[in-house]
Amino acid sequence: MKFLFDEHMPPKLVRAIAELAKNEQYSVLHLRDRFPPGTKDTEWIGTLSKEGGWLFLSEDRRIRQRPHEREALKHSNLIGFFLAKGWNQVGLWERASMLIGWWPGIVAVASDARPSQLFDVPFRHRKADEVPTAR
Repeated sequence: MKFLFDEHMPPKLVRAIAELAKNEQYSVLHLRDRFPPGTKDTEWIGTLSKEGGWLFLSEDRRIRQRPHEREALKHSNLIGFFLAKGWNQVGLWERASMLIGWWPGIVAVASDARPSQLFDVPFRHRKADEVPTAR
């Protein structure tokens, strides 16, 4: 598995998750590790879809509403996790704390997810054994 965090996520937060996951059976990258800043969503979705094995994590919930992006996602076979409204309205430390708390649940769900399946990650601290919900 390969996780890609979109441009809405702070690169240093993604690097922290990548460092924590260094010895795991998956990799963690920020969009800017693979694509130039400002890359259109349809472009990275298409590229990752062709490569296979990718999952993404995004704060841009509008991807599911814009017709051309929704269609690209629908045909991509990518597994996606969308952070609920509010994640981008807290400071870096609070966001990091919540994401680290949710990370084991995200990885567990990702391991069993089907291609093109999308999940929501609530804006709150994770309860014991809670996992993201299918959309």
